[in-house]
Amino acid sequence: LMARMAGKPIVGDGLAVLVAAVRVLGADLRGILSAIGRDIAPLRERAGEVGEIAASVGRHVTGTSELVADLARLGACPIGELPRQADIVELLREVAQSDQPRAARHDVKVTLRTPDTLEELIPTATLSMLFQVLLDHAIDASSPGSEVLVTAVDEEGGAVITFDDTGAVLPPSAQAGVLSRDFEAIAPNRPRALSLIAAQSIAAHLHLVLDLEASPKGGTRVRVGLPRSTF
Repeated sequence: LMARMAGKPIVGDGLAVLVAAVRVLGADLRGILSAIGRDIAPLRERAGEVGEIAASVGRHVTGTSELVADLARLGACPIGELPRQADIVELLREVAQSDQPRAARHDVKVTLRTPDTLEELIPTATLSMLFQVLLDHAIDASSPGSEVLVTAVDEEGGAVITFDDTGAVLPPSAQAGVLSRDFEAIAPNRPRALSLIAAQSIAAHLHLVLDLEASPKGGTRVRVGLPRSTF
């Protein structure tokens, strides 16, 4: 799928632009949300319709704050990271653990099916970011009370990581939209299409192929292949 990087840092102009943009956007949104929070705080204590409206606005601010946190995390994605020997399974475990609060808020269970270890030469922080945005998206897309399944398989050609959610199956137009970063094609079909756009950008940055297909469990499956000795 790509030429071996031979110890050189991985550089991708497209990802650099995305990361720079979300850093600025995240900082601006944090300032706006802080101002809204301060303005509505006194109104939350009032009885009647005013208090109900303030509480409703507060819930929307909380939801938007989650998105801003996602942007801040994406803004910290490294651009010129050198690969090193590491355990892909351990990365998945860490990502799943860090996303437990999100899963709890959405009433979604995250299940890992992996071998005990899966050692490979990888850019750990960047790959962890890719797994994070894909798990974020799978949780957001899934219905309450359902399960997100993350699997890792060690095949002859390398590792294959899949994320199965219980959301709507992406039609071909939306799948093509992910690959072309077309927000309008994805937005009506998936919550927070930015996660898929970010995942595609990171995968392209790493010269990995990101595929979307119908999940055998119902919903959508995102598949990432990491060919052996890729980096």
